[in-house]
Amino acid sequence: MSTENSRSDFATQIRDQLRVVREQKWLVLLCVLATTGGAYLYAHDQHKEYRATAKVLVQQNNLATELFNPGEFGTDPLRQAATDTQLANLPAVRLAAAKSLHLRRAPDNVQASGEGDANVIAMTVEDRNPKLTARYANAYASTFIKFRAAANKRRYATVLAVVKARLKTALHSHAPKAQRTRLTDQARQLTLVSQVQTGDAQVVQTAGIPGAPFKPRLVRTLIAGAIIGLLLGILLAFLRDRLDRHVKSEEQVRELFPGVPVIGTIPTPRRGAKAMARTLESFHNLEANVGLLSPNERLRSLLVTSASPGEGKSTVAANLALALGAHGRSPVVVEADLRRPALSERLKVETDSDTGVSRILVGEATLERSLRRVIAVPSRNGKGPAVAIAGDLALVPSGPLPPSPQVLLNGRRLETLLGEARARSDTVIVDGPPMGVFSDMLPVAQRVDGVIVVVRLDHSRRDEIERFKYQLASTGIQPVGVVVLGADTMSAGYYYY
Repeated sequence: MSTENSRSDFATQIRDQLRVVREQKWLVLLCVLATTGGAYLYAHDQHKEYRATAKVLVQQNNLATELFNPGEFGTDPLRQAATDTQLANLPAVRLAAAKSLHLRRAPDNVQASGEGDANVIAMTVEDRNPKLTARYANAYASTFIKFRAAANKRRYATVLAVVKARLKTALHSHAPKAQRTRLTDQARQLTLVSQVQTGDAQVVQTAGIPGAPFKPRLVRTLIAGAIIGLLLGILLAFLRDRLDRHVKSEEQVRELFPGVPVIGTIPTPRRGAKAMARTLESFHNLEANVGLLSPNERLRSLLVTSASPGEGKSTVAANLALALGAHGRSPVVVEADLRRPALSERLKVETDSDTGVSRILVGEATLERSLRRVIAVPSRNGKGPAVAIAGDLALVPSGPLPPSPQVLLNGRRLETLLGEARARSDTVIVDGPPMGVFSDMLPVAQRVDGVIVVVRLDHSRRDEIERFKYQLASTGIQPVGVVVLGADTMSAGYYYY
């Protein structure tokens, strides 16, 4: 069980991270374009640089190693290779190469390096002038060979001095003739080799004039800029999401309402038959889940509210009533939002100034006169459908807006109105005020069997919901369910209220 929970949590985290990137895709794209553009300008502003390389093969064996025991005068190959590389990188070698070309100084980027375990030293030169780059690389290689020849000549002279000293000692000590002969031959060979010393090195690859610059590397720079922009965009996306106080996912809704079931998930309305079918199915699922909230005794009256205006509570109330009617129920919708009523206007219900909820609450109208029968037809426009389910809707419009809604809603006539509505139907759905006018909502919430909270993703704010929960809890009211509306941000238009 714990393994399954871990996998579920991991999948939830992945979905949430993908959601953040998807929602902030324009920010990520903007960062990628900005950094890629900056990388292009940077590369375009850079000077072109060319690279040329000459390679020198160095012979590690020498006459001293052949004439004597390797451990006596021989040199460790790795150590000799490191010595040759350091010799090639001496400023004196670089300056001598520059003087051979009648240059005042060597190019700034000159480097000699060994190539792995091979006895090859690469002389690399970088400069803005392609011809000079090749010429200096070749001169650099030739100068190194001369310097190495001079160094070897000095080394052979040292060895020759040792051999002559040994020969002198052998002559004075009357050493065996074979030893004297061997030392004499060694001295003769060392003298000959030191006179014709070439440095035990040769150029195996001359530097050619480079045909194209190696800097700036436009493609690599653009790719690096795009990658940096992508990482920066993702970082900013997560930072923006972290600072955003809007509810972003159903998981966040469940965290905000622990112990309260999510009884409906309504997708963002889209155009097309498939989208309408999904919306229709979601409202029928909501109706079925409402019936399961109290299996022993059906909830006869429900308040549909939200933390703030524009969440979609009026749409949920209307479509829930239509879904109940489609399953053989006879619901009545009471439009109790007396400050910003929207349902009757959206459904184009004809009303007059003498009827409606406000007139009933002041005793100037009756439920019988105020009740309207509306033929609801699924409709759509650029901002989505106002009604997803076709059917006959019984609606008590809000009526004229009163100057003090909280006074009317706190009166005794509200309970009488709800009682009469229950008598005429099996379910009363109250399209109530949002939490922003808590004094209006509280008396309604205290007189119904259950409160359903509507949360619209990317619109509802977590701080408003927390305040809403606190105010409900302070009065002992616990919501019976939460309805989550679609994730895509939409303006408060035709579909949502």
